Amino acid sequence: MPSWNMISADDHVDLWYLPGDLWEKRVPQRYLDRVPHLIDTDDSWHWEVDGKLFGRSLTKNDINSATFGHWTTPVTQETGHWRPTTPELRLADMDRDRVEAQVLYGGLNAGFQLGDQDLNAVFIRAYNEWTSEFCSASPKRLLGLGFLPINDVEAAVEELYNCAKLGLKGVQFQAFDAEKRLFDQVWDPLWSAAEETGLPVRFHVGGGQWSTKGEKPPGRGVQTASTTVAPIQLDEVLAEVVLCGMLQQHP
Repeated sequence: MPSWNMISADDHVDLWYLPGDLWEKRVPQRYLDRVPHLIDTDDSWHWEVDGKLFGRSLTKNDINSATFGHWTTPVTQETGHWRPTTPELRLADMDRDRVEAQVLYGGLNAGFQLGDQDLNAVFIRAYNEWTSEFCSASPKRLLGLGFLPINDVEAAVEELYNCAKLGLKGVQFQAFDAEKRLFDQVWDPLWSAAEETGLPVRFHVGGGQWSTKGEKPPGRGVQTASTTVAPIQLDEVLAEVVLCGMLQQHP
């Protein structure tokens, strides 16, 4: 492969393209009826957890008209054999776009947290295991990130060590969804574990802005406002990381 030296530092594996049996293949039998299940209707796909919508639904017209590749070159894909989550097909599209590597965030940066903490840990671990398996096809080009539980520091530390064992390149911390803020000392064991393993802790936009919440009237600049402020909504997260002392304590 030629050395293109172009890296996508914020790429994704969208929820809709995940294998329909991702969780069913990886969780203990007693959890099977409570993990995400893919629901296939006549005109859409959506995921459900405990009978509730997980993420958002996608119409089959939307997904069948998707384009991948340089300058939105139409590329066919088979139902259930999606290019973004089939390693050889994703790599072929990366070659077409001359992208050497991609840092892969999860399909959802919100929603990977359930009220049942034990189930939550099982849920996240299965996703992280799949991510590791997917990226093993080309570890230097597919740079997968694992999720962490964010409301149980012991579970977060345990999963960070698991992500290191799985060979993932970093972990995602959903700062806006956590019950405790980043400057809270409760997280000190997590920063210690990150320092010990050398795994980067990464933050992503999601939450933290009015334009993502509530009813959105058509027009009125709602989408434009959201697009404008999204890149800077992490300013408070960055300030907390810098000013709470974690960087000095865990260089």
